[in-house]
Amino acid sequence: MSIGVYAILAGFILTTNQVHGAFLPADCEYTVTNGGDYRGNVSVTGSGLSCQPWDAQSPHRHVYTPATFPTAGLDHNFCRNPDGKSRPWCYTTDPSVRFEYCNVSLCEFQFHQYNGYFYKYVTDPQLGFYAADDHCQTEGGFLASAHSAEENDFIWTVAGPTGGWIGLTVTNTRVLAWQDSTPVDYTQFHPGEPRYSYGIACTTLWRNKDGNWDDTLCGSRANFVCKKQFDKCSSGIVSCPDGFFCDNAPGEYSCYCNFATYRDGEVCKVFHFCPEGWAQLEDSCFKEFNQTRRSHAEAQAACAREGARLVAVTNSSTYRFLTNYTRTAEDVWIGLQYEPGHGAFQASDGVNMTTDPGWGLWDQGLWSQTTGCGYLVYDSENNVTIYTVNVSSCDVDRAYICETTLTQKDDCTPNPCVHAEGCEDQWAAYTCHCQTGWTGVRCDIDIDECLTSPCQNNAPCINNPGGFECDCPAGYSGPICLDDINECDSSPCQNDGLCVDMIDTYTCTCTEEFTGGHCQTSTGGTPGWVIALAVILPLIVLSALACIIIAALKRKKRRKGVSPAISRRSSEEERNNGNNGTGEK
Repeated sequence: MSIGVYAILAGFILTTNQVHGAFLPADCEYTVTNGGDYRGNVSVTGSGLSCQPWDAQSPHRHVYTPATFPTAGLDHNFCRNPDGKSRPWCYTTDPSVRFEYCNVSLCEFQFHQYNGYFYKYVTDPQLGFYAADDHCQTEGGFLASAHSAEENDFIWTVAGPTGGWIGLTVTNTRVLAWQDSTPVDYTQFHPGEPRYSYGIACTTLWRNKDGNWDDTLCGSRANFVCKKQFDKCSSGIVSCPDGFFCDNAPGEYSCYCNFATYRDGEVCKVFHFCPEGWAQLEDSCFKEFNQTRRSHAEAQAACAREGARLVAVTNSSTYRFLTNYTRTAEDVWIGLQYEPGHGAFQASDGVNMTTDPGWGLWDQGLWSQTTGCGYLVYDSENNVTIYTVNVSSCDVDRAYICETTLTQKDDCTPNPCVHAEGCEDQWAAYTCHCQTGWTGVRCDIDIDECLTSPCQNNAPCINNPGGFECDCPAGYSGPICLDDINECDSSPCQNDGLCVDMIDTYTCTCTEEFTGGHCQTSTGGTPGWVIALAVILPLIVLSALACIIIAALKRKKRRKGVSPAISRRSSEEERNNGNNGTGEK
């Protein structure tokens, strides 16, 4: 169960709930932050389109990258709200649909709000002091600090009679420190506390002691109160028109157009991106140069060579943008110089600056001076960077910031590409599609293919514009000298010699009657065929004679086998005939 608590802030009603668990549920959003704290895993839009990863620039280019907005939770392609829109959204993978809102369910709001901060009482899990502070930090805050009796009473109201950790440490040398690094300007220890009896102790709201504090061992497990700064933009108290994002600054706020748009009244209009390396605000591009420091005049000339001018700081949005953009921790020239003919300081955009415009941090003595050039003065106090505007001699060498105005043009006209199949115009940029063998932004850098040693068989590689060639050693051919030349293809061996291919040469195996490298010379002896014939011919003759003799013997044998029978028959006939004759007589 949860107990509903209502806080009315500037006409805006927040419904808060004292519940257990983390600040940020997995897959629901807080309406009070428009889903700015959403860290769930929804990755499709309300219409079902897949979300483009935040670290990708295709099909849609943008600046909401994890590197640019490291605290916005821009993980993978999950729906997020880094710019204060009405709810979580994402760029889509459909080239024709730049972005759409996501359907993320609503969660109960879990914070109590007081004087610009959110407070959360956590009872599950109970943790030691430092583990509890880690828990608060992972959710955007610290263990709570208290800087007045009123704030301490509020924290006690949040925590209730069971108490718990707050973010104060106490040493036995009487050093007190808040975990959020704010000054210790208020304490409310119970009488007799702290005891300063530990090397280092940690502070709790003492159970049932009406908000009084106690120092105790830091490893003890207890409930705890987390505190995080209240963001007027993400809370919904400040509302910007759709398409704008809210810049939450201390004591004020501004509505800016989203990246790739600029503000025209209450409308954000689309314009091109700045060139690579330049930062963008509305329709202007800015770039800080700090590698080479120059005088004011030299800096003006250097900006002119970039097609730009020294930045004109003539409005609050530019001033605030530059104070966030400049991160070199040093002074930088701006486009501001005293012009005697005008009797005033004149900005590089032609605007005369005669009095403090009412925004920014201008040096008090600036407007009374009648010479010099303007620069942003770097200062750092309590780890907070502050830039003020002042003037000095124009001859001092400093870093500087150039400014140029975006114009829509065809970046492929005239064609910047040298060895390319074509030029593709993009927002304030172009892409050259290089021919084979060329690289570089303009396709003007020859690729040295020889660096990869493409030639085989120890062939030297010769790099040519847009390509290479291999100087093949004898015996090899082909684009990379991979093919062995078959020297036997030309049939160099004569007189039936056998050709054997070798690397860059061949050998001929000759018959007995020939010799020489190509079997071209006769040995002068009896040809082998003659010798063979002399051996074979007698054998043939002998074989023929043997056949004749065998045939004759077979005939003779046949004749001998018939004659005895005939003789026997003749004798019998004669005997018969003789007997017949005797009887007749």
